[in-house]
Amino acid sequence: MKDFLYLNMDFLETFMAQKNGGLEVLRAIDDTRLESTTAGTETITQEAKIEGKLNAIMAKLNGIGSVSVQSPSVFETDTSIIRNVLLMKQRESMFDSFLDHYELLNKPYAEKTDEYSLGKYVGLKTYFDFVSLSRLEALTTSELYDFYFNKEKLFSINEIQEIRQCISHLKTLFPFDSFLTAEGAIVLMEEKHLRVANSQIGYKFNSTDISVVGKVYRNVGKVREKSAPINQTLDKIQILTFSLLRTIGVLRESDSDIYLITPIAIYS
Repeated sequence: MKDFLYLNMDFLETFMAQKNGGLEVLRAIDDTRLESTTAGTETITQEAKIEGKLNAIMAKLNGIGSVSVQSPSVFETDTSIIRNVLLMKQRESMFDSFLDHYELLNKPYAEKTDEYSLGKYVGLKTYFDFVSLSRLEALTTSELYDFYFNKEKLFSINEIQEIRQCISHLKTLFPFDSFLTAEGAIVLMEEKHLRVANSQIGYKFNSTDISVVGKVYRNVGKVREKSAPINQTLDKIQILTFSLLRTIGVLRESDSDIYLITPIAIYS
């Protein structure tokens, strides 16, 4: 069973719609609600209509079983459970369909980004570290100086101030607050697709082998010589940005070539 840390359902829904009209199932699931009529204080569930819809959806999703008509109160509870199961199965089915389409299903994921080609969808399973600039900023407040320096001897005041200044610059220069880092790779994450609270990710998933499926967009270690002058300037700013990540210890000094990966799914 996949334990998803991140899942871009917007992308998967678009993929399915383009591939084979897969959004038909999405619409059917969304239309499956408890239709009812109200007389006074009594609500009567139209069970037969719901039963037919759910069974039709399950047939499209290769059969979870079938629904039998029950009393309204029991049926409403079961419908909620079935709906959740359908949605989970739907997500897994859409993701597996994507993997199969790009020949990643049941294929061992690569361990290093140098096995990739730019612009390709890839699967990577390796040791990742999670970084949240907001969390790092919160951990370098002046109120914590005494704890870090006088009590635990972790940093000097100058070191902690330098880290905080770097983070302040990074939050302006770098358009992502949360990301994963591995040897030679940065996996960029949009917060809306996270399935775990941002503040909890470091404790749950940090420094472990995690599977990432996504697209390798570019190598940001070099200036693009064929680009227009303004883009070359932006490339230099980007290189400077990543030097700040090295200063605070997020990247290794040896990581000269850095691939940016836009993830579709991250899971353990």
